[in-house]
Order: sequence, then structure tokens, then C-alpha cells
Amino acid sequence: FIKKRWIIEIVMHERHETGDMAGSSCPLISLSGGDIFEALEKTRRIQGPKTLDLGDGTLSLSQPLMLDARDDGLTLTGTAKLTVARSISRWRPEPDGLLSCTVPEGIIPTELIINGTPRTLAVYPLAGYLRTLDRCQLHWRNSENGGWDRPPSREDLTCLTLDTASLPNGFDPAGSLVTVFHQWDESTVEVVSFDSKTGHLQLSSPMEHPSGAFGRNECVFRGVREGMSVPGVWYWDRKAGRIFYHPLPGETGISAYLPTVSSPILIRGASGVTVSGLTFCFSGALRSRCGLRGSLAPGAIDAEDAQDLILRGLKIVSPGGSGIRLCRCSGARVLDCLIENAGVCGVYASDCFPAEYRGCRIRDVGRLSGCAVGIVAGGRSVLQYVLDGRPEESGGVVIAENEISGSPYCGIALGGGPHLVEGNVLSNCMRVLRDGAAVYCSRGIGTILRGNTAISCRDNELSYAWYLDEWSENCLVEHNLADGFSVPFQFHRAKHCVIRGNRSRSPEAMTIRATMCRDLNFRDNTFEAVGNLYLQTNREETEPSENSPFHWENNTFFATSCIQRARIWRQDGTVTITDMPIDPPEGLSRTEPKPFPPFY
Repeated sequence: FIKKRWIIEIVMHERHETGDMAGSSCPLISLSGGDIFEALEKTRRIQGPKTLDLGDGTLSLSQPLMLDARDDGLTLTGTAKLTVARSISRWRPEPDGLLSCTVPEGIIPTELIINGTPRTLAVYPLAGYLRTLDRCQLHWRNSENGGWDRPPSREDLTCLTLDTASLPNGFDPAGSLVTVFHQWDESTVEVVSFDSKTGHLQLSSPMEHPSGAFGRNECVFRGVREGMSVPGVWYWDRKAGRIFYHPLPGETGISAYLPTVSSPILIRGASGVTVSGLTFCFSGALRSRCGLRGSLAPGAIDAEDAQDLILRGLKIVSPGGSGIRLCRCSGARVLDCLIENAGVCGVYASDCFPAEYRGCRIRDVGRLSGCAVGIVAGGRSVLQYVLDGRPEESGGVVIAENEISGSPYCGIALGGGPHLVEGNVLSNCMRVLRDGAAVYCSRGIGTILRGNTAISCRDNELSYAWYLDEWSENCLVEHNLADGFSVPFQFHRAKHCVIRGNRSRSPEAMTIRATMCRDLNFRDNTFEAVGNLYLQTNREETEPSENSPFHWENNTFFATSCIQRARIWRQDGTVTITDMPIDPPEGLSRTEPKPFPPFY
């Protein structure tokens, strides 16, 4: 804590800003130095709305600022910067050019801040992946049917096996983190032990899925000495009790900090709280899996059961977890916030109905987790919704006019509905994981996607612009732009949806894909591709062959030809793909392809 004594003045003032309390009297507590917790206690003696102004400057916290029901109606404001990092010094040069220092007692280092920038935890291998030898014996049915055909055992989720021939001599990852890649998520967990003879790894906590699930056998290690050959990285040697850092070329005068708290502000059960204008820099990270779409990661601002919460004009820089995490916060509003370089998500919100997320700039999330999404909102995923007994939900969310740039998974991910996603600009999404989209919706009953722009940076057949997944019905997708996606539209078990007035551009062939869908109505859309346009339907062998789910009215495509593709998963594990050139169906007119500039 800052050692100065707080100067606390309680005055009455007129609030003239916009909002529910415009023009009403509200006690103001102004602070100019001292103990922030004492100041908070002062506000709790005031009944009704009150304001705690933190002023400017930097406030260093060694524990979270906890707001609860005693803080109903509190406005926490100012232009101050809040940090939760402890300074470390006395670096010792090592013979191999590294620097090292002792870890302060009681701290488990999860982030290292050097000269104001989080440094990367050393990764091995430096490029590519190590392969695991595990063969998952479980069968994934789908989320609607509860996921795996049987629940994975604890052994399934806490063990994996490496090919020892691919490892360097003396490799011992015990105490480090291993990231195991799945399909639409990943698991980063701590290694308890490693048998160098058998390649067997024992983990401290369960993974999201078993190693080898979905046919993917890839992993990397984080925080191991073998990854220290690159400047600007670090690792924690637990046995030696020291941090080792590889300085950047010419880097001297190191100022180093270790974040000690995951959430500078915790809000639990408080109503009508507003947090505005403040800056939050750095926070601690998890040493266990972050969960699907970052569901388990703490937020720099972390709120539960906080009704009518307003977060406005905040700047959240380099949190180890998510920038903002909200759970069961009905009436939440996140407005005009800047979140950048987050370890996990920009905003993660679960079971917050209704809610609004507007005018935010979210940049480069997922620094520590491939599960990260720019904004996660709405209800549970289909799988969690089913496993939780299909709880009642009511109300929708609005996600509008946000700029999201840089995420390893989706730009926006939604569950439930009806929701409105309007006027957002999304770029550089889907950089790491697969089977996601710039905007992804599951259970999107009545959801509207309108006037959004998605710009691709990584293109593959499992990276989409707009994705309506299981139980998405009566959705409207209109007037959106998709630039650089070979699969702009992906549908899975969706039905009775209208797709109109959209424009899609691909630098190669383009595919519109539907898996076990019905009644997808395309009107007044334009598709521009360098190559063929594929109309693809996917189904299992046991599913009856139905008429095409695509219905066309006044659509135009610029492409070489139209191909009808059928992809069938057979019970013996094989896949059959058939392509048939066809005349464009009525309502889908072909025009010769020609060069054209990108949207942006």
C-alpha cells in the first residue's frame, strides 16, 4: 500500500453527467493519498448512492478491492492507475547469459513484467509441436447429446504420453506447464511428474478433453529451460526457487515486477455499482486450464451476482486472465472500454441477461491461452446447457459497435438468444484454434447478426466468418461483410434462418456449408470467389438424405462454376466426399469472376 495518510473529504455535489442519477445529489469522497480500504469503509457509512473518486496517480494494491452489498449504489471513479505487482530486484548474471533472482516468499510467479511489458513464458519447442502418443478411445457424439459417449475418467484427463525419442537429453518438465491442443479449445495445466523412460506425464488438474481427442496429438511446454534460447523469455525453476530471464539485446536497468493478485477488483452481490475512468495494469494468471472460451479465467474486474453494473471508459492493460469477467450480472453494461494484451478473453460474461457491450476496443487477447475470445456473452454453450439440466433463461444481450482485433479463437461467441450483434468490426480471429468464427452462435434462437465486418488473417476450412451452431433457429444474418474467408457461412443443426443482403469475398474457392440443417433462406447476397463456389452438405450415414437445406432468391456469385458437395461420415470411421458440377439453382445467378479490391 501507499504509505501516505489518506486525506478524505466528504462533500455534497451535483452530478451533471448522463445516467440514471443525472442532476441528483450524491455524496462524493475525494482521495489524495493513503489507504484505499479505509476510504471504502467511509463510503459504507453513507446510505444510498455515493461516489469514491480515486483521483489520478498510481495505486498499488497487495490484495483485491472487494465490493459487496454494503457498496450498493457506489460509483468508483477517477483517472488513477491500479496495479497489483510486487517489485523484485537483485538480479544475478548467470554463465549462459541469463539473469536470475530469488522468488519472494509466498509468491507463485505466473507473470513477469520487465520494464512495463509482460515477458513470454519460455516455450518448447520453439516452433511447431511435440506429439503425444495417446489414442482417445471415447466417441464424441455432439454437444446436444452430452458430448462424449461416456464421461472421461480422471486418468483420461490427467495423464498423457510423449514420444521420448523426440525430447532433448535430460528433459524434465516437472513443475512446468503443458498446453495440450484439442479442436475448439486447449488445456494448459501444471506437470506433476514425468517418467523419462515411458514418456508418461502426470498432471496436477484435469484437462478439458483427453489427450488425443478429435485425432489431434499436439502439445507444447511452457516454463522450461529448453525454451530459453530466445531473448525476452523467462521461466521459474521451482527446485532452485529462482526466476531466470533471457534479456533482450542491449537491455539494461531492468525494472521487474511479479503480479500478486488475479483480480484487482472483485464485486460480489453488489447492486447499482459503476466503475469508470480507471486504468488497470497487469494481474496474475492461472496455472490450470482456462476452460471453454476462457470460462475459468479470472477477470481484472471480476463480478458475480452484481445487478445493474456499469463499467465505462476503463483501460485494462495486460491482465493475466480476462479483462472483464461477469457472472449472473443482469442489466450489466460495458461501455467504451479499452482492453489490450489480455492473457485470456477481453470480456467474458455468463448468464448476464439482459446486458449491453458497446463501443469497446479489444486488441490482442489470448496472450496466455488459445481458448480466448474477444467477447463471450449470453448463455451457456450447448454442452454445458445440457449438462446443467437446461436451466431457464430469459432476456438477450446487445453487442454493438465494438472493434475486436487479434484473438486465437472466436471474435465474438454467444450462447442462447435472442441477441443482437450489430456494427462490429472483427479482424485477425481464429489464429490458433479451429472450428470457430469471427461471430459464433449456439442455441441462437432469434439472434440477429447485422452490419458486421469480418476480416480474415488465417484461412482454413475450419475458420469461418459467421457460424450458426446447434439449436440456432429463426436467426437473421443480414448486411454483413466477410473478407478473406473461404467458408463465410457455416451452419450446424440450424434451421429456419434468413441470410440476406450479405457480401462475401474469398481469395480462393468459396464454400457455404450446412451440416444436418433445414430451411436456410438466402436472399440478395453476393459471393465473390477466385475459383468455384461449393454448396456443401454434411451428414452422418445414419441420417436420412434430405432435400437441400439451401433456398435461394436473387443471389449472385462471381466464381468459375457451382459445385454441389456431399460429405458423409460412415459408421466404419471413413468419410465419403462427392463433388458434382451443377447449374446454379434458381435464385443463385453466376457471373464471371474478375479482380476486385478488398473491402479494407
